Amino acid sequence: MNTQKNQLNKAKLEGFSKAEIITQWEILQLENEELKETIEQMRALLRLGSSQKFGASSERLKQEQAGQMSLLNDEPFGIFNEAEAIIEEEAQELEEPKKGHARRIKGEVGGSKRCFDHLPVVEVIEELPEKDKFCPSCHGQLKQMTSSERIEIEVIPAQIIKKKYITYSYVCPPCSQEGVLNPIVQAPKRLPVIPGSYVSASLMAYVMAKKYWERTTIYQLETMLLNTGIQISRANLSRWIITGAELYLRGVYDLLHQELVQSDILHADETKVQVLKEKGRRPQQTSYMWHYPSGHLESKQIRLYEYQPGRAAEYPLTFLEGFSGYLHSDGYQAYHQIPGVTNVGCHAHARRMFVDTIKSLGPSAKNLHSKTLEGFMFFEELSELERKFKNMTPEERYEARLKQSKPKLEALKAWLNKTQGEVTPRSALGRAIAYSLNQWKYLMAYLEDGRLEMTNNRAERGIKKFVMGRKVWLFSDSVAGAEASEVIYSIVETALANDLHPYEYLKYLIDELSQNKQTPEKLAEVLPWSDKIPDHVKVVYRQENSKHLNN
Repeated sequence: MNTQKNQLNKAKLEGFSKAEIITQWEILQLENEELKETIEQMRALLRLGSSQKFGASSERLKQEQAGQMSLLNDEPFGIFNEAEAIIEEEAQELEEPKKGHARRIKGEVGGSKRCFDHLPVVEVIEELPEKDKFCPSCHGQLKQMTSSERIEIEVIPAQIIKKKYITYSYVCPPCSQEGVLNPIVQAPKRLPVIPGSYVSASLMAYVMAKKYWERTTIYQLETMLLNTGIQISRANLSRWIITGAELYLRGVYDLLHQELVQSDILHADETKVQVLKEKGRRPQQTSYMWHYPSGHLESKQIRLYEYQPGRAAEYPLTFLEGFSGYLHSDGYQAYHQIPGVTNVGCHAHARRMFVDTIKSLGPSAKNLHSKTLEGFMFFEELSELERKFKNMTPEERYEARLKQSKPKLEALKAWLNKTQGEVTPRSALGRAIAYSLNQWKYLMAYLEDGRLEMTNNRAERGIKKFVMGRKVWLFSDSVAGAEASEVIYSIVETALANDLHPYEYLKYLIDELSQNKQTPEKLAEVLPWSDKIPDHVKVVYRQENSKHLNN
């Protein structure tokens, strides 16, 4: 108080009235509050960044993050009593791998034996030599009594061979001797994959699979081949990828595109990609890889990628021309501009904003923490219902959602409207609430059809695979390289979605299409669901190794 009086007296001496001083004082207080809010927002961003960089990637909440959940059990919404169950479930999930790990070490199994059932079997018979099949006591003939078995998995390293094609030509000697003009007959000749090149269908497919399925850089692949005794330059490896994609895979990609837009349900997402040599590229321009997978219940499972030099709405508008159905996406407005499409929002995006808010809050924000946790628990219970509905038919799921999910969504909407007036719009919680309310029409859309999903995770998983590959190779050198990437990624992911081995399927496509004209009938024969696909291309996945091959 003395300090304030001194300031007032000083101001009077400088010619200011008391009313003017009070007004200035109030302005300074408002500015101070705004500065405090800005500082807290910056601290929240730092905490969130630290959590994302060093914390667990799971969006499940730990017990210390749950904080004041015991205070929420009496809330009227009736959904908060599951928090302890969720925390206990997570604790069990953390403990189970340790127990499983101990069992594996003790039994020296290293996983379920069923995951080896699809492998070919080579029997090794262990028996006594004929000279030793006599009793050591009476020297009588020994008779086989029992046998025991054990399994051992053996790896045969890849072999690289050089194939020499020798083509014979034939002529009729009697006709030649008599001077009769007769044609020279030549044996059927296999066409080269690339004229003038020594690359084969298997080698080209191997290079493609290594880069786009196993995420191996061209530099690493060059080194791996060198270690096997052959030297192939990175320039040649890159040329085979680009040329092969354009010659033999582009036609399959285009036909898959035609099939994709005939689907009833699609997903969409996009991510950045850097292309170095892009004609007309502005310094700050960012290119994108778009991803369009079909819905999980579509009869034809397709996963397509498309490279474009930007993120404008014109790109999905053009790519999805002819599509009319449900489109799962995030809140990006470009997808909402596609005519004849019903947009379905992503609950995972909305839920994630509440999770990020909790991670960003400091220990002093207890009230805000409890409010954020309330919002999170609405999404958590809705997700739990979806897990319960997983094995239902679309018709059963539609009815169950109307009976159980819709009332909870209405309660969530009421909570969002109520809480929005209790928090500042610029806070992390305020932004999370605003996002859910702005997207509400799209977040409710999954109730319209039992075939729809609650999230856009299907597209996000596909984008994640591309992002993981991008972390390895960082950029595309040219537009041709980016366009080859869109095609090969699409073929690889579509193969996996249809239980085909990516390398074997790529090899089959290149082999078939390099030796035959690419007519519409031929292209239809080589699509992933065709009954013409050879058995060796198909893979009967066990649950244990299916997850590995699709990661």
